[in-house]
Amino acid sequence: MADRDAPAEALAPDLPGVHTERLWRPRGAGRYGWAGVGTRIKAGDALVVYRLREGVAGDVIATNALFSAHFYGEPGTPLDPWPDEAELILAEIPARGARVLEICCGAGRLTAALARSGNAVLGVDLVPACVRRARRGAPAGVAHLVGDARALPLADGGFDLALCLDNSLGVLAGSEALVLAELARVLRPGGRVLLGLRTLPGPAPRLERYLSDDGYLELARVLPEAWTTLFLRRIERRGALRLLPRPRPRGARPWGGEVGYWALERRS
Repeated sequence: MADRDAPAEALAPDLPGVHTERLWRPRGAGRYGWAGVGTRIKAGDALVVYRLREGVAGDVIATNALFSAHFYGEPGTPLDPWPDEAELILAEIPARGARVLEICCGAGRLTAALARSGNAVLGVDLVPACVRRARRGAPAGVAHLVGDARALPLADGGFDLALCLDNSLGVLAGSEALVLAELARVLRPGGRVLLGLRTLPGPAPRLERYLSDDGYLELARVLPEAWTTLFLRRIERRGALRLLPRPRPRGARPWGGEVGYWALERRS
């Protein structure tokens, strides 16, 4: 709580080499909003400040883990696939007999659908609260594990398919190449990676910000499609994964932008 009347940037000044986000809730208000430059913070107002070291992926991931524990780990979060995700699952996921890994599974929104009529599915998420919620009511053949997508606690070559959907790769901003290397490691030769990535028009990547009513912050990297192509071509040149023709589904999201899909194959 603020104890004096001052601009937000005076109470929480910028620091060299640090990205600062200021969230503000006026006294008596029910939700937080952005505290822009010049916003006057009065006695009794709440000011939440996030400071992330520029270029440090771990800071972004830790901030997002706080958001996920509060937002996705709580009861009431919808657990249904988007229409484009349902189309992708029917087109790209075998009906049965496949070993399927989903990283950044959150509260298990998609893991039951990935099981279809007989796949063995493992959902992995960094946030224990999300995994606890995902485990409640999970159907037979679906398991959930707390784990870091940058260093999966899994043996080599154990899966036929590995997925990271709904721009969850963007939430791991700065660690995308490391995560894809881990997915390649845990796939059998010929296994596939499926990515659902949000895109927006524009000349360059950008880090988008999402704010919950009660002051939790999520940051996600969004790439124009041309940048995604270049990035995945660089991954392909590293040798473990081969870029495949793109799956067809596409889907808009209410908060803007469109999710499209990409596929890669684990080389022998």
